[in-house]
Amino acid sequence: MQKGSGPHRAICEKVVFSIEEGKGPSHLQSKYRVGRIISGILYLDPYEALYLVIKGRITAENPSMRSLLSLISAFDQPPGFTDRFYLFQLLKSKGFLVKVENNSMYYRRTPREDYRGPVVTVREDRTITFSQLVSGNDSIYAAIDDDHDITMFIARLFEPEGSVNTVLGSPRNIVDLKGTPASEDSGIPEWMGTTLGSIRLLNEYESSLLSGTAGNDESLTMTVFRDLVSRGFIVRTGFKYGANFRVYGVNIDAHAEFLVHVLEETEEWYKISRAVRVAQGVRKEMVFAGRSGSKTAYVKIIRVRDPFLNDDQIWDSKSSMV
Repeated sequence: MQKGSGPHRAICEKVVFSIEEGKGPSHLQSKYRVGRIISGILYLDPYEALYLVIKGRITAENPSMRSLLSLISAFDQPPGFTDRFYLFQLLKSKGFLVKVENNSMYYRRTPREDYRGPVVTVREDRTITFSQLVSGNDSIYAAIDDDHDITMFIARLFEPEGSVNTVLGSPRNIVDLKGTPASEDSGIPEWMGTTLGSIRLLNEYESSLLSGTAGNDESLTMTVFRDLVSRGFIVRTGFKYGANFRVYGVNIDAHAEFLVHVLEETEEWYKISRAVRVAQGVRKEMVFAGRSGSKTAYVKIIRVRDPFLNDDQIWDSKSSMV
């Protein structure tokens, strides 16, 4: 089929489309920044084809493919295609060139730029492991809820560094005071525990660290507590914020810098979103801690003020769709 031998056409997988309004392939490619032209035919991927169908720029020549249900079902795409299409549509509405690789999206403004990304779509009820967060360092996650609204997050590896020198010294005498660890040792670091007269009431992490038995506790939460203290932080309970710890890098009278949630295995994205929003609401950053090989690692997750807008603009998936 040569250019000029009939109606202008586009092809996606096994579906042939007519280009509407007498426009040629080069017009669609230039205006919508999609596809590649070979021998006068515009070749599209499924995201590009659906995008142009919805815009009314191409129509399937086979009448049975003119139903969106039939067309999308005919595409050779893995589950989650429609979720990824919402992200594709958002990126296209902002004028980006978009490519899809391994179900992730990459974008750039001009052909001369490097692609940025990946942008990964995740469902609100899907789970993610800590190792996936670590391996996806600097990935943008487009979390899609059941209303198909998108909230974007960036996950970045984080190396916490505090300035508090906590001197533990020799093991301290800790007693079980009717179910609560306690001590009368006046040399306990000032930030640890709660004062009750001349007694210091301690939590299980503080008592283990002070008594010298923390090394016997191989739980991940204890490992994270011990690691944060060794990095120069004051570490207190994060219960009131729904986290394991709240963390201070200077002194306890200052504003806590971040909250820490210990991620043992997997976590649902709606819980991650909830934790990040709670932290944001109290002007703190949300950090997830876990094991990466033999090390304790930290990943900071940030709700993005849309990476496709200026920093001073609040991101809203509905208002930013065109």
